[in-house]
Amino acid sequence: MFPKPIVSVALLVLITAVQASGQTSPSLGDLARQVRSEKGTTQPKKVITNENLSADPIAGDFRVGESNDPKAGLTPAPKAPSAPSMDQAKSALDKMDILLNQVDLLDRATLVKYALANKEVNFPGREAWEQRLLASRQTYVTHGRELTQKGRQMMESAQALEASHATADDPRVQNLNSNLKQFVQDCVRTGAAFQAVVLEGRDLASQAPTH
Repeated sequence: MFPKPIVSVALLVLITAVQASGQTSPSLGDLARQVRSEKGTTQPKKVITNENLSADPIAGDFRVGESNDPKAGLTPAPKAPSAPSMDQAKSALDKMDILLNQVDLLDRATLVKYALANKEVNFPGREAWEQRLLASRQTYVTHGRELTQKGRQMMESAQALEASHATADDPRVQNLNSNLKQFVQDCVRTGAAFQAVVLEGRDLASQAPTH
């Protein structure tokens, strides 16, 4: 029989890689939802307070807000991690598709605004940077969609291998493992490239002279 641990590891790698790629700019999805909320959709507008404030809305530098709850510091005993399932992997891929669609729908002004953390700074080379931001966003979305499709194909391959009672030394299993490694690298590289342009803009804005 196809060893369960191999299937579980394959799914865990896939889920982790997809989540890592999506966490590159975690608030872009929140931003898209907020924009729709401000335009009168039924989604409730999130109220930002000191207790849920994200210090960096795109780079993902989150801080924990203070709480007056005396039990807030108590941490429940951790539960033993359960083996990832196909449904969890599918959910991770579906969420990534939703995030990519939301990022893709952001207009230029909104994307630039939040990339610069709401700071309106007319720094030298801003026009060229905005063009790079738009191009990197398109690459992130396009390649991200290719990766989610590839992830689904690997899920199907894992299921087929299990059904065929493949063993760990089966060339097909080894090929799947190789594809998973490449998948992880592609996810990390895709997310990092987009984030690098975002951080470049923030760095240029921080160096601009103030009046």
